[in-house]
Amino acid sequence: MFASFMWSICKSGRIAALATTLAIGATTGSALILPHYQSASAAAISVVTHDRLSNYGNWRKSVRFGEVWAPSVGINWRPYTDGAWIWTDDGWYWQSGEPFGAIVFHYGQWAYDDDLGWVLGPRR
Repeated sequence: MFASFMWSICKSGRIAALATTLAIGATTGSALILPHYQSASAAAISVVTHDRLSNYGNWRKSVRFGEVWAPSVGINWRPYTDGAWIWTDDGWYWQSGEPFGAIVFHYGQWAYDDDLGWVLGPRR
C-alpha cells in the first residue's frame, strides 16, 4: 500500500520516491523490505506483455542480449519513426502509430542486434 501511495505522488520522479523511501527507512532504524506481492505482480505483467507482443512479432534468443522480442516489420524499420513526441504534465511521451507501440515504447529497451535487427529486451 505504501509503495502504491509513493508511486501515485511521485509519478514523474522515481528518484524522489526512492530518496523518500530511503529516508523513511533511515528514520525507522530498520531495513525496508519490499512486500512479496510486488514481485508476483511484476511477473504477471511480464507474462501479459509477452503474450500481447506475440501478436506483433516473435520472441527470439539473441546471443548478445538474451531473450528479446523482434517485431514483424520491414527490413528498414527502426524504433521511434512512426509517431510523434508529445509533451505531457509528466514529461515527454512517445505517441506511436504502430499497433504494438503502446506496449514497447514504454517498457523494455530497444537495441540493435546484428543477426535479428531491432529488438526489444529488458531495461538494463
